[in-house]
Amino acid sequence: MKTRLLFIIAGSIIGLALPVVAQEQNAVDPEVRQQIEAAHMKFDEAYNRSDAAGCTADYTQDAIEVWSWETAGGAASIIGPNDSLAPVRQNVYPSLGS
Repeated sequence: MKTRLLFIIAGSIIGLALPVVAQEQNAVDPEVRQQIEAAHMKFDEAYNRSDAAGCTADYTQDAIEVWSWETAGGAASIIGPNDSLAPVRQNVYPSLGS
């Protein structure tokens, strides 16, 4: 009984101490943090001025919008030519055709 209690206490101490030891102390370099804060301040100032061009200045021209509920191929993946599940999907989505 005492041995089992000792293992439970030791396991609890180790289990609670490991996350503290494994945690990174300085995750972000101060220079990088200053750059992030400067970009954030620049965006905030543009937003407060209602400057749409200033708000979107940091976005890339070749960005791709991905919706969380959409598959990687969108609707095209349902009726794709190399689809091994095409017969099954044809029964589920007959209006899409193949």
